[in-house]
Amino acid sequence: FQAMYLNDLNYKLKSDILYPYHYEGEKFAQAQQRITALLNRVDVETIVNHPQISNYQAQYWISLKENAFPPPFVTENSAWLLYNGNAIYRNGWGIEIRVNNLTAEGNILRFRGHVKSPLFNYTEAPGLFVEENAGNGKFENVQELSTFMSSFCYDACYFTKTNNHYAFDYRCDVTRVRDFRFVVKVLGMKTRTFFTFMRQSGFDPDNKINEVLRGNIRVHLLDNAFLVKKLTGEESLKQRKAITEKCRILDIRDSYEGRVKRIFGAGTLAPGFMGKLIEDAREYGEKTYQLRTEVLKLKQEKRIWLYYDLYTVKKDNGYHQFKHDFQQKDGIDRYYVCTRPLEDVEDLFTEEEKQYLLEFGSELHQKLYLAAELILTAFYGYSTISPFQDEEAEMRFDDLKTFRVIYLQHGVLHASLRKQNSVENYRANRIVISSWFEKENYMKNYHYYEEDLICTGMARYDLINRDTSPQRKILFAPSWREYLTVKETASKWKAQKNKIVSSDYYRKINEFVNSPDLIRLLEEKDLRLELKMHPIISGEKDMFDFQSDRVTLAADTVKVEEYCMFITDFSSFVFDYAYLNRPIMYFVPDYEQFKSGMGHYKDLDLPFDQAFGHLVLEARDAADEVKRIADRDFEVDQVFHDRMKDFYFDFEGRCAEGLYQYCMEYMKDNEA
Repeated sequence: FQAMYLNDLNYKLKSDILYPYHYEGEKFAQAQQRITALLNRVDVETIVNHPQISNYQAQYWISLKENAFPPPFVTENSAWLLYNGNAIYRNGWGIEIRVNNLTAEGNILRFRGHVKSPLFNYTEAPGLFVEENAGNGKFENVQELSTFMSSFCYDACYFTKTNNHYAFDYRCDVTRVRDFRFVVKVLGMKTRTFFTFMRQSGFDPDNKINEVLRGNIRVHLLDNAFLVKKLTGEESLKQRKAITEKCRILDIRDSYEGRVKRIFGAGTLAPGFMGKLIEDAREYGEKTYQLRTEVLKLKQEKRIWLYYDLYTVKKDNGYHQFKHDFQQKDGIDRYYVCTRPLEDVEDLFTEEEKQYLLEFGSELHQKLYLAAELILTAFYGYSTISPFQDEEAEMRFDDLKTFRVIYLQHGVLHASLRKQNSVENYRANRIVISSWFEKENYMKNYHYYEEDLICTGMARYDLINRDTSPQRKILFAPSWREYLTVKETASKWKAQKNKIVSSDYYRKINEFVNSPDLIRLLEEKDLRLELKMHPIISGEKDMFDFQSDRVTLAADTVKVEEYCMFITDFSSFVFDYAYLNRPIMYFVPDYEQFKSGMGHYKDLDLPFDQAFGHLVLEARDAADEVKRIADRDFEVDQVFHDRMKDFYFDFEGRCAEGLYQYCMEYMKDNEA
């Protein structure tokens, strides 16, 4: 029975449905205590021996118990947790350092990772030191690195912190540093460490990949130390050519035979099966060789910049920045990567620009992606920019990727995405921001350095004319809901109409837009309300049966300055109206589901009580708040007016040009 209870807890934890986060205060504390009270009756041995529970999850459940505290114990070579004299956790390798990613800019290597161990649930934060330039057993420099709570503390799920992992962001100048190694102190004792590697780090010791190239910096892993060297352009090209040649001549027979025999057992292979595997692998190797050869040639001949938006938006910051930069006569070839069918967007480009439209995922996209020196994208993540089927396929070209990434954003970061957007997990080199709030938020909550942030404002703000007088129209733009969609790919969701129409989300929106009080107000004040559903949901156009012709669906593309008032739940679209200093109302029809984490998020970096308008949760209250604002002739409340007025940097009309100038200097200062 104990094991069954644990199995249920663990399943719900991993599915983010264990804790009732929509409860608050004492009610939430009582719900937590119910779980703890039952855990108190579960034996520690049952937890650590449960076949479905990892070491890290086991220590989370034990740490919640009120009647168990396994003392942590370390030696120079190992880490232990003891309970009643028995080891419930032992690692003879010591403390794990997880290497997240390595990036290079000029002479600076940036090394991001986190230190993790089940012991940290019971100890203070470990000391993390880096020792540089070993010589005669000594080091020229030893420094303690600052750490912060890692986003990977959410080991089993997204919303619940289960373990204490400690992130770090180490930078070194490779003209000064020849090698470095990390030292961890736990409970005051220097303890042995071992490394594991995330895919984007480039390292894969299991497959004998102990060396990576980042720009013109070579990093070699040897005996738990990292050896670094700045190469000349000629040296790095020579090394990349050598890797390219290996793709063609590599004899993969041993690795394939070993792998297949491990899976199927020796003597069970059908005649010719191994030969076919080897033939396919050689063909793939030849294609890889050809692509790499073309990319190396292209890198020497061209400067290439790529611009991206996401399929859900027809025109975003990638498009607007591309349109601006394309006019510059600076010798750079610029391509706009189409994530929508070409015929859907061709009308947005001139004849000359159409020659530089690039189909996402095409062979040409692969070539230009690997040859690019800069990528500018409104949406960031592996699947939104990479033309390769998966990260393993892209790994064959890891050394060729010398591009840097500018994350343009598609709006001011509003919802709290601490795990997804943390500096330790992010692969963008720079992030474009528009406001003082973002600067503080990214540095304090996401742990970026100030120089990681570009304070030019988003390109699409150049198109918002704050001097335009609004029409008598109200825009209502709720965000989408993950729990009302099905995920088709890593970056694509499909709306499920049957779920939507039976949800609180739909019911209250429908009740609001068809409210007799709202319709009466629209008629009395000669107003119109347009409902703009998020692109992921907007395909279901027949969901609403409007009871008044003063309520309609908005066009796919709207001019934000035409509206005298804006209504949303937590869409970052709201910041456009803060930029215009127009009245805003927050209407969250499914507040309990939002707070419980049924969507992508459950909290906001800019909470409602610090934002730009009043929050309402019911359709009746929403209609009343619209009336209150309309009766004031759409004058913004003073407190919200003041917040909007001082929110943004001073960049009016210069965002795209400011970013262009920044990028030109950035690439000049950081030439690979």
